Amino acid sequence: MLYKLLVVEDNESDRALLKNLFQDYDLIFAERILGLEKIIEESAVDLIFLDLYLPDGSSIELLQRLAALGRLPKCPIIVVSGEMDIAQKILAYSLGVDDFIVKPFSLLELKYKIESKLKRIRRLKNQKHTLSLGNLFLDESQQKAWIKNNDDSIENIRLTALEFKILATLVRNPDQSFSRDTLLQNIWGNDTFVIDRNIDTHIAHLRKKIISTRCRIETIVGFGYKILLQGENSC
Repeated sequence: MLYKLLVVEDNESDRALLKNLFQDYDLIFAERILGLEKIIEESAVDLIFLDLYLPDGSSIELLQRLAALGRLPKCPIIVVSGEMDIAQKILAYSLGVDDFIVKPFSLLELKYKIESKLKRIRRLKNQKHTLSLGNLFLDESQQKAWIKNNDDSIENIRLTALEFKILATLVRNPDQSFSRDTLLQNIWGNDTFVIDRNIDTHIAHLRKKIISTRCRIETIVGFGYKILLQGENSC
């Protein structure tokens, strides 16, 4: 299987290094924010390697716009920056970015990180991963969510990549309480600067989006969250 990678990098020498590193993949290169949204939406890439600061703007601002529109790409996103900007790193993770790497970085380490993420994608594509709780359904391989109504009609739920990961973790383990810290580690791993209270904002968005299901996300005061299945007449 030939994976398709979108490499967004304006530095010519860095592009040459990455082209050599990713020679076994189908590569799409971009150098600017302008036109990038269209490329992301139309190219169906398996992974995005995204430089933070580009000549015509910040790639994080682009991700924020896509998130506000509910159109963040579902594939893994790796952001790379020439400086350690903690505020930008936190913002990137809060948007669902999978990794944030600071230049200079080890090409060998980057290669193995990307291979690991792509292997996970392949495993998901080769298996049927449909989760359900009541009338709420999630397809992990496609990262899609929907509600099955009483008349058997389907109502799609638009989730960001991060919202999907949180909801899938909860639905996979109904009635199990998760601390905020555990949810963060399940989604981003240990190497993250995301503040645990950021989870609260995403949970608030999820509650609104699944309000017409029979599922309810319950707050465990001072700890975290769990998802419950309500009675037939509950929302």
